[in-house]
Amino acid sequence: MSVVDLTLYQQVSKYYPNGSLVKFLKGLSDAEAARLDTLKMMHEISKGMTYLHREGVLHGDLKVQVSQS
Repeated sequence: MSVVDLTLYQQVSKYYPNGSLVKFLKGLSDAEAARLDTLKMMHEISKGMTYLHREGVLHGDLKVQVSQS
């Protein structure tokens, strides 16, 4: 008798159709930036990370980049 491990591994990798999030945000016009709900965006990102962790999905680091204006 043999043992078969059917564990499925998944990995999420970067996909930036418009560049990084920072590049995207910097490219917004003043009017677009005014309509942007950053709190909602942060909430959606955290919900996505929670989902990935719950499903056991491997992912790269999610890091905060602090602007030095």
